[in-house]
Amino acid sequence: MARANEDACAPADPELQRLLDEGENAARAPYLLVQLCRAEQIGQTDAVNRLVSVACERAPSAPVVRLLSFRFGQATDLLPSVRDLLNNYEMPVLRYLFPTNSPLQGSRSIEALRQLTEDLLANQLAETTPMLLYNLLILNEIHHPSLTPALCQAMLDASPDVSAPVALTLNRMAKALVGSKRPARILTRERPLRTAICISGQLRGYKEAFESWRHFGLDPSHCRIFVHSWTEVGRKYPTPEHAGRCFGGHFLSVFQREVVKSGLPFLERRFPRLFEHLLKSAFVTEKDVQEFYGAQRVILEDHMRPPYANFTNSQKMHYKMHAAHQLAVTSREDFDLYIRIRPDKSVKSLGAVDWHAVYDRSLRDGTLTTNMRPSIFLAGGMGVADEFAVGAREPMSAFVGAWTSAPMEWEGSTYTGFAQSFHGHETLFWNGLLQGIRTVQIQASRTPEFPGIIFGGLLDQELLPSELLLSLIREDTDARIPDDTDRQFLDALMS
Repeated sequence: MARANEDACAPADPELQRLLDEGENAARAPYLLVQLCRAEQIGQTDAVNRLVSVACERAPSAPVVRLLSFRFGQATDLLPSVRDLLNNYEMPVLRYLFPTNSPLQGSRSIEALRQLTEDLLANQLAETTPMLLYNLLILNEIHHPSLTPALCQAMLDASPDVSAPVALTLNRMAKALVGSKRPARILTRERPLRTAICISGQLRGYKEAFESWRHFGLDPSHCRIFVHSWTEVGRKYPTPEHAGRCFGGHFLSVFQREVVKSGLPFLERRFPRLFEHLLKSAFVTEKDVQEFYGAQRVILEDHMRPPYANFTNSQKMHYKMHAAHQLAVTSREDFDLYIRIRPDKSVKSLGAVDWHAVYDRSLRDGTLTTNMRPSIFLAGGMGVADEFAVGAREPMSAFVGAWTSAPMEWEGSTYTGFAQSFHGHETLFWNGLLQGIRTVQIQASRTPEFPGIIFGGLLDQELLPSELLLSLIREDTDARIPDDTDRQFLDALMS
């Protein structure tokens, strides 16, 4: 009878059930947790909920079940659970337990984290361990950043033993964050800010995105642009799944139908001028980019050549962020503000930006303003935004300097609790904390510096206009008797 009830509660997805059966082994707990978080991310909340209920009935004391019941909202006494988890797990597991927004968990664990922090501060961090405090600092900087300064100061006041690697890193991070405040060099508002705009990343959608940057309200006469990017702009080849990033309208549906029916090689032979144009438009020259932006300096490199061909996407991102910033700091001009932005990031705004206030705060607090606050996503990704950041030279140099400073930390004895390799937003986040750099999110209509600013999405390269498509296809068809495919393509563009 018990087995029948269990089967009635089993999840619809047999893969999730298999994971549960394998996950009863404590060593499999992190793997099972990751897979269920990913299932929640794609909307399988009912299946995940049923599976966790079954697990709680089957083996309530198993390590995997304690993790699952906490993460997916079925634990009852959260405060002791938070303390136990922070003492016994490192960030590769904890990131999955404290997401910024979970449909199943809600905000209960994040509130328990706040309560635990306040209780520990009230008791002067009595009976704590370096591991607990390190994890507490990282998670509070994401979920309760207002508690970070008090937590750092309390750690330093406790005169901790820093003989262990985690305690040494914790002490270093606390000192950096507490010491980040400095007297601001307030500039008179009569003098415009000298601003360096450092652009890095693939140049997909860069023309349309640049037009939207006028919403920043920056004075072009006091801005200089520096670009460090790739020769390939990132246009996708028109395979069936990516054709929508090249074509639009009725022609798109006709093309997708034909590529499935006849195959891409057939269409490439049939329409050589069309595909030749697609390949050519996937690349850009330094001269083209310099003339478009009116940039001070432009460097474009081939990402398919050594050493870049062996770089991961995260390595490429960090390398280019650092290299674009270096173009500005090694120029002969002295800038006040430094903006790091992706070329395909679009901007919308309802009001002007007080860039002097942004600059003053960055100098005073060692902060950078970004388009997204530090977050932990449902599937475990974590960190700070890389799409846009603005601040004074010193904090910006430390932020993008992860490209050079992070490998030195890995080679030394620094404890990080994170992967010892570049991981997008994550490396920017923990390396920034080690350098005493905190990030502040732009919030629409909520801060005096950014009244009403709204960021748009990442723009793709422009679709080929119908007029250009028609011209290219006519070049391919004029020298032959049109067949059925030719006629369908021409009709789709002339209808």
